[in-house]
Amino acid sequence: FSKIPVLSKDILREEGPRLKSRVLPPGRTEFLNRTGGSTGQPCEYWQDSVYDAGNMADKLFHFEQLGKTFGEPEMKIWGSDRDLMRDTSGLLVKVRNFVYNRRVENCAMLSDERIEEIVDSINRFRPRVIWGYIDGMFTISEYVLKRGLQVHEPAAVFCGGGTFFPIMQEAIEKAFRCPAINYYGSREMGAVACRCVSGDGMHITSHTHVGEVGDEHDGPIFDQDGELVLTSLTNYA
Repeated sequence: FSKIPVLSKDILREEGPRLKSRVLPPGRTEFLNRTGGSTGQPCEYWQDSVYDAGNMADKLFHFEQLGKTFGEPEMKIWGSDRDLMRDTSGLLVKVRNFVYNRRVENCAMLSDERIEEIVDSINRFRPRVIWGYIDGMFTISEYVLKRGLQVHEPAAVFCGGGTFFPIMQEAIEKAFRCPAINYYGSREMGAVACRCVSGDGMHITSHTHVGEVGDEHDGPIFDQDGELVLTSLTNYA
């Protein structure tokens, strides 16, 4: 891996079409994805169906580690309009949500009334796990604690989409009375790492990713701070 140059977003923007695989292995289909643009201009790139399936398998595996088996109710409380559109629109998506026994709630705009609606939905649906947008889950948890509301206790609340500060973990675990799990990933790389419940640190999904830390020359370093360098092992596209 040290001989492979680091791929930057600038290179992706400039050379995107030339980086797309011309031929996919049988059974794979490609699709175009793009970043959310949080660091500036959105960036487009290609991914494929096997990579996408591996992402879902990673999430199912970590759900099971916390006590949720396939088919038990799960709730996604998310704050990205683009992701919410993808997770709620179309017949195929509705069938998939039915199979996964999944309900989706929007936390992009959180008035007191909207938080009350989400809490009521949680209490009625009683999800085994919640997959939450970190800022939204923190806001909901603070509201629950401030108002002294009773909310259903899931096996775990998985948090993504932002930096997971200790004050957020404390509030979510106190409000929902269960572990709050930091789950790190990105649109480009998918599910990369998950917090270890029995100790400190993050478990890297090493069957689908290689995670390294690089110095200013992109060389691998150990036991030092540096740049996070990730390699996907499944995205042939």
